[in-house]
Amino acid sequence: MAGIYGVLIKDNKSENISNKWLLGLFGEEFKSGTTVLLILCSIHLISSAMGSAAIIMQMTGYQKQYHNIALVSLGFNLSLNFILIPNFGITGAAIATAFSLCFWNVSNAVFLKRKENIVTYFNPFQKLKR
Repeated sequence: MAGIYGVLIKDNKSENISNKWLLGLFGEEFKSGTTVLLILCSIHLISSAMGSAAIIMQMTGYQKQYHNIALVSLGFNLSLNFILIPNFGITGAAIATAFSLCFWNVSNAVFLKRKENIVTYFNPFQKLKR
């Protein structure tokens, strides 16, 4: 399991190195989006480490709690967008999205751990059971 996330981190770093070239294929004005791409790639790496807690919540009868967490995350995202976009532009939108996605995924994982003792997140320090 640790090897998978090592590959993801390495892939994330190599994508960040080549993103100026990749974004340059679409035009010079797209090269300014490298910071946004870095932020969004990083948050998706964190999201993948949280596992599929949202699907498990819906399958185990916690769809109302999942719905409430999603609504709070939506409100969090909208609030941060109104605050950050006027000051930081597209980078502010990426930061707001990153924080709300992180809140959403961590909240779902923590909820499942507390209610059902289901661990969906990647924990490199957890001992494997044999």
